Amino acid sequence: MLDLKLITPKGWEVVDYRFPREGESYLWSSSGGACSLHLANHGLNHTPALIVQRERWRAEEGGGYWFIDLSFVTQTTVDWRKVIDDRLYESGNYFRSQMVAERAAEVMKKSLEEFCILGEKK
Repeated sequence: MLDLKLITPKGWEVVDYRFPREGESYLWSSSGGACSLHLANHGLNHTPALIVQRERWRAEEGGGYWFIDLSFVTQTTVDWRKVIDDRLYESGNYFRSQMVAERAAEVMKKSLEEFCILGEKK
């Protein structure tokens, strides 16, 4: 019997395990604020597909976290497990440190600026 703990990377958990279906491809994806890795089956129907998910950090209830506001300014707040906390966490706009939040804000702002410039050229 296959021991999934032996092939699962440290810091990841198995969320699905099954044999691949014909025509499927596997790749990195993001859904619900969680990143997943789908290992390719290399076209062998007898090779099981392992789908793993990286464990994400979330502050304890009453603990602090950082997020990016609509003006790309980083803010800190307390996670009281309210709807806004859940939405920020699920969208990926939820950071352990100000430094990481500021880097993400820079990337987001640059991406939107490039998108606007490209859109104006059409």
